[in-house]
Amino acid sequence: MPAFGVVVSALTGYVFLVRSFSLSRLERTLADAAPSLRYDVLAAVEGLSLVHWITLFLLGISGVFGYHVLVHWTTTLRRSARELAALNRQLRTEVAERTRAEAALQVKTQDLEVKSRELEDALASKDRFFSIISHDLRGPLGTLLTLSGMLRDDFDDFTRDEQHQFTSLMHDSAEGVYHLLETLLTWARLQTGAMRFCPEAVAIEALVADLRLVLQHQADAKHIELTLDAPADASVWGDPNMLRTVLLNLLSNALKFTEPGGAVRLEIVPDGAESFRLTATDTGQGMTPDQVARLFHVETSFSTRGTANEAGSGLGFVLCHETVGHHDATLDVTSKPGVGTTFGFTLPRATREPHSEASLAR
Repeated sequence: MPAFGVVVSALTGYVFLVRSFSLSRLERTLADAAPSLRYDVLAAVEGLSLVHWITLFLLGISGVFGYHVLVHWTTTLRRSARELAALNRQLRTEVAERTRAEAALQVKTQDLEVKSRELEDALASKDRFFSIISHDLRGPLGTLLTLSGMLRDDFDDFTRDEQHQFTSLMHDSAEGVYHLLETLLTWARLQTGAMRFCPEAVAIEALVADLRLVLQHQADAKHIELTLDAPADASVWGDPNMLRTVLLNLLSNALKFTEPGGAVRLEIVPDGAESFRLTATDTGQGMTPDQVARLFHVETSFSTRGTANEAGSGLGFVLCHETVGHHDATLDVTSKPGVGTTFGFTLPRATREPHSEASLAR
């Protein structure tokens, strides 16, 4: 009730003020106006009843309240919008950071997978290396020790032909050990990065002449026709020592697995205007598709006796494959059991003058 009385008193005072102060002020304001307009306005205002003035007052209060409510909610919405924008920026930042973290984690995972495969390859290489040392080296060395011991203890008891036969076997065993050690050392240098790739212009004629000098005796001993075809005054771009190792291994294996009376052929022919195609072909035992698939992997490489019971490590083809890879080339092979095998790869033509033959013997 007291509150109601206060409200009624306030309304009464407001109406009194409006009817007295406001009307007199309005009369003064309109004194200079046109008489008709002044009387019309005053008549309209004086014609308002108390109910009209209370209604107008309540409408004014409602308008003021609505205005303040609108201002409040507008301020609240703007503040909420700013907070939401800040949260969105923070969320985008967190999403970007998480995306970068996931990408970095993926890269690290891939690096770990690569290192894991490299570790597996290294372990396989180590196992293969020790297997060769324990088996392939021990056999020829054991033969060499046995024969040399027999000659040392009972030299005079053997005929001259037997002595010659023993020394020939000892020479073959020592030669096999030497070639095996040379292959192992070359392969180990490739694995450890000690063998640097140093390309230069290599004269094909000089390379073929060097190969013929090394291989002709082996071919003659097995009565195999060895043909080395190369264009005159031509050169390829590559590492001379690596190329010599590759071709020497390919041709030596071709002679090893070819029956007496067969043929081994090296062809170096132009392959377009910018490169040469090098192929080593034999009429030997050939290989099955399964053997070809295992040929260039150290963990699956295999060793097979030659047609004259020559020993091998199985690492020669792995060495050739990796060495050709250093030249950005691919060593391919086609083979058929009982027909023969062809190895081939392509090298670019040299763009500079070839070095002398001395570069092949470094």
